[in-house]
Amino acid sequence: MVETARRAFAHTAWTGGKFLLVVGVFIAYLAYPPAAWILEINSVHVDYAVAGVPPMIEVDRVIHQNFEGEWTATVMKKGTRGFYTYCTATGANDYRPDAELPDNLNLDWWTWPTTCVLPAGTYKVKTLWVIHLPMFPDKEVRNVSNVFEVR
Repeated sequence: MVETARRAFAHTAWTGGKFLLVVGVFIAYLAYPPAAWILEINSVHVDYAVAGVPPMIEVDRVIHQNFEGEWTATVMKKGTRGFYTYCTATGANDYRPDAELPDNLNLDWWTWPTTCVLPAGTYKVKTLWVIHLPMFPDKEVRNVSNVFEVR
């Protein structure tokens, strides 16, 4: 009889422990949302440009939550065997849902304080945002623009 009670208790404890583990994982998932719940970058479109003039950029983004983050913008130039890094800029920002991009957004603004003077050629811009969240690992959002020409 005592052995049966011990087995029943052990089974109940094991089942209860598994249940608590599942509930804990679920709560942790809700507390650690996917990156898209914080920052959505739907598109970065860079217009064609003339050499020496920074191309205009159109960005479709939504900042869902306040966060601090770092960004890296890499301008890639097309070579004979593919694209290579032509210019890189980095920075950090305090992002807020009510933040707006400037009306005349261009590559110089996107890479500020770095100025990427583009000679004639074919390019694309890769951008990485690293989202810092308190008490959680960093999250990343990446985007690659369209391929554009500078003449």
